[in-house]
Amino acid sequence: MSEAHPAPPPPPQSTTRLPPVTRWFVTSFFLISSALNYLDRLLLASLAPVLMAEFHLSKVGYAKLLAAFSVTYALGSPLLGFWMDRAGLTAISTLAVGVWSAAGMATGWVRSASQLLCCRIGLGAAEAGGIPGTGKVYGIYLLPKERALGAGVGQLAISAGSLVAPLLAAWSLRHGDWRVAFEIAGGLGLFWIVGWFAVSRRFPPHDSHPPLSSPADHPNDFALLRDARFWRLLAANFLWMSIYTLWPNWTTVLLTTQFPLSVEAANRVYAWIPPLGATAGALLGGLISMHWVSTGTPEVRARLRVCCLTAVLSLVTAAVPFARSPALAVAGISASYCFVAAGSTNLYTLPVDLWGSRRAGFAVAGLVASFGVSGFVFNPLFGWLIQRSGNFQVLCLGAAVLPMLAFAAVATLREAPRDGPDPARHSLRRTAS
Repeated sequence: MSEAHPAPPPPPQSTTRLPPVTRWFVTSFFLISSALNYLDRLLLASLAPVLMAEFHLSKVGYAKLLAAFSVTYALGSPLLGFWMDRAGLTAISTLAVGVWSAAGMATGWVRSASQLLCCRIGLGAAEAGGIPGTGKVYGIYLLPKERALGAGVGQLAISAGSLVAPLLAAWSLRHGDWRVAFEIAGGLGLFWIVGWFAVSRRFPPHDSHPPLSSPADHPNDFALLRDARFWRLLAANFLWMSIYTLWPNWTTVLLTTQFPLSVEAANRVYAWIPPLGATAGALLGGLISMHWVSTGTPEVRARLRVCCLTAVLSLVTAAVPFARSPALAVAGISASYCFVAAGSTNLYTLPVDLWGSRRAGFAVAGLVASFGVSGFVFNPLFGWLIQRSGNFQVLCLGAAVLPMLAFAAVATLREAPRDGPDPARHSLRRTAS
């Protein structure tokens, strides 16, 4: 008689079959991590004039700090995205949050420009896992028509971190110690790790159970490197995110350079406003895309329609340096940020639409890497142009046309058959039948 083998455990219920409130509740935890991600990284921009004075940095020197973050961010994201698709969402995301929180706290303890540079390198390497994790969560927990809205709500979280950064910076300066801002922001990540462990145990992502048993079970991530659509998306994101790099990192510098404002006043009164424009744009971009998909427009085509519209509207970027008052400048920055965020929401949804949730970590990580390369290339260029010209006019005139070039790179994208079934999409088809 042959030896009896126990029956394999039944597969877990697809996460897309969870009630909508539960799915969005789980997704919200990664939205919190996105907020902390941007809070940690943008405190440097909010405190840039203070740090430049304390550590004797020119605008070009400050740009090099931004570039150091960007290059490690670009290099780290494919590795963390690939690892995330192998080891699971929870393990790699909690590791990333823990490391970037430690690097953020350590920034509050630096005593030299070289130590500050080391903290930025560590922060960039770990924060590279943030957006791939969030993109993977959208693919695992949300329905296809909800993903662009999820990315829009994700922008709300990013904007929350971007909004809190200048306010926290202003508060720390008012109390006489900029270092406290970094310590507080870094410490918040440790609380997130505890919360996500509890939530993921109650509603485990389908990438973590049952475990993948052999190399044949793994998604063929590297097939993306032979897909021309992947490289076109990377090129588009590289160009698109130039403006997304500009405003988070240089708004406070612009306000204190072009107008008679102190760093504290620029942050307290003005610099927190543009992220609200980004939030509005991202939500609007997600809602428009969701509406078009709901009325029968193919997902990829709906995303590209939004990108086309917002690329044209982003030309408003050219007008910002010609504003006659800080309020008008901030209004222009907010509008520019709004339109770029609306397009970005849909660009970052396209990898999940094209290749499914099984490869979402690596696919979205490719866009994160192109964003990092964009920052590495454009931030030193921005610093050089500002230092050479003394204003932002040439910079903004050039940046305004880049989203149009970005859209041209992806305008003819079409969905092609995937290498294998997407668990989320497959479960929906079973449910419908």
